[in-house]
Amino acid sequence: MKILVFIVIALAIGVTVEYLLIKKCGIRRSKGLFYEGVNRKHIWIERAMLAVFLIMMWYIDEWSKFLVAYFIVFFGFRAFMEWKHERERKEYIVTTAGLGMFIIFIGVGYLMKIF
Repeated sequence: MKILVFIVIALAIGVTVEYLLIKKCGIRRSKGLFYEGVNRKHIWIERAMLAVFLIMMWYIDEWSKFLVAYFIVFFGFRAFMEWKHERERKEYIVTTAGLGMFIIFIGVGYLMKIF
């Protein structure tokens, strides 16, 4: 039950911070359900990262720690590509904030012995 309450609170905070950042910085989010990469290279590297992650899931015993590391690398790369290639859209700000909140929530959950 603790984990469910923690996840709901974390999601509520995350959505609120993302909404406020979008309004404050005047960021136009991509329309549509799926994320569109900044260029073809970005899309292919993200796909390769996903393929490596799925293959590694079969070989790693402690996959929960690997999952956290994967998300940090994946969204860190995405934020870098957005900053490098589409700086004027400022979408990297939201991605970086989301990554930071993810790291903070995982750390807090670990310290509170929720995970």
